[in-house]
Amino acid sequence: MNCSRSSARFALAALATLLILSITGCATTYVKPSGTTNAAPAEPLSAFQHFELQRISMGSPYAGQSANERALRKIQENFDERVGVLVKLWNAKAPDADTGLTLVIIPHIQDIKFISGGTRFWTGAMSGSSAVVLKLKLVDKATGNVVATPEFYQRAAAMSGAWTMGGTDNNMLIRITEITEHYLSANYDKAVGGPTGLPEEDK
Repeated sequence: MNCSRSSARFALAALATLLILSITGCATTYVKPSGTTNAAPAEPLSAFQHFELQRISMGSPYAGQSANERALRKIQENFDERVGVLVKLWNAKAPDADTGLTLVIIPHIQDIKFISGGTRFWTGAMSGSSAVVLKLKLVDKATGNVVATPEFYQRAAAMSGAWTMGGTDNNMLIRITEITEHYLSANYDKAVGGPTGLPEEDK
């Protein structure tokens, strides 16, 4: 009888713990950008004739964390397919490689939390949301002047990540490069700024 009661108490305690983990996991505090809108660059990007695109960097505390390192590699692949192709098209317009201004595009992952498919499989929504903030620094190579510092944000909610077995977490790594490419394209002919990707209701 005592053994049965102990087992029941243990089961209830385990259930309560699971419930708490589930609630706190879904309510994970995730990273955010500073606002919903990026300011316009100091001048249209078409003022430059050459463009140098650096690889995406990621610093402490995220560098070295296996899930975030895998996310970085995937973001870089998607970045090359979108921003990399765009920059090649812009460079192809330059009439002479030895003349004209050069814009250096420096991408950096400021904040990231990525939940891998394996983790989603075992923990579902308890792992919380995936989220990423990617910043660009656009610099006039000749003067060192900063032309723009836009930031871009995407998130995969905990529950949708669980339902899709990590599908929305991985799609986030594509969307962050899409919104980055859209900003650069939109500001080529005119300096107009653009969205960070943060929904107004999440501000």
